[in-house]
Amino acid sequence: MSIVHKIKDELSNRSQKALGLDGIRYNLQLVLEKLERLYQIEGKLAQLEANSARTNDQFQNLKTFLTWYSNRVEPWFWTGNFSQNDPEEELAGLLFNFLPGRSLVDVGAKDQHFAEAATAIGYDVFRVDPPNTIAALSASKTWPATVDFLKIARESFDLDIVKALDGIKPAVVQTEFIGDDPQSTAGAEMSLPFTPTRILSEMRNREYYWNVVIFRTEAESFIRMAVNLASVPSQAWGNLLFFHDHQLFLKAFHWCKTTLPRFRAAPLAK
Repeated sequence: MSIVHKIKDELSNRSQKALGLDGIRYNLQLVLEKLERLYQIEGKLAQLEANSARTNDQFQNLKTFLTWYSNRVEPWFWTGNFSQNDPEEELAGLLFNFLPGRSLVDVGAKDQHFAEAATAIGYDVFRVDPPNTIAALSASKTWPATVDFLKIARESFDLDIVKALDGIKPAVVQTEFIGDDPQSTAGAEMSLPFTPTRILSEMRNREYYWNVVIFRTEAESFIRMAVNLASVPSQAWGNLLFFHDHQLFLKAFHWCKTTLPRFRAAPLAK
């Protein structure tokens, strides 16, 4: 074979190899493009799965809400119309819906009005009259297993009551007050009944961190409310309500703020 033919054959072989490499490159490019499309499809599938999971969560939340809404119990008020003169009784009617045992202990009351109203609401009312004490009655079989609402007359809020709270832990404690008199409290730190400031302090020390104050004054013809005060307004009288649970406090607060004008304490002096 001549040199020319050998050169032609060699060039032909190299051309065929080059064509083969081009074919491989072409096929490889096709494969890479398919892999890229598969990667994009995989990403879209992952996004669809995430959207599906989110939609499923939203559906479950909606289902839960509809189930709650269809089975919910509206707060029940014991009277048809709000009584401006006795908002504490109306508030007790609201709280009745959210207390587990609904037992109410009335300590040292001089009249039956609140106890009768509480009975009408649906509370199991237990009265404690002096000289009986909570400490003595709590050991008896006539005492409720748990106390949900403890109402204390102003004259009965003393050191024995404070000590008894550690054992019974009512969800709500209500007590009457008359505003501190600056001229008479200097030497009355340990006198009975406790001053409102001392009541607030003692209750906070026992983890009743939230309070609602419903009060009257001589200067106004209407009843005001306030929350989480460290002292009561001067020349005021009314009721203090204390709460262990913040959610229960919020229910009382929301009712009060939509029903009674709110008192706002003055800012501290700089």
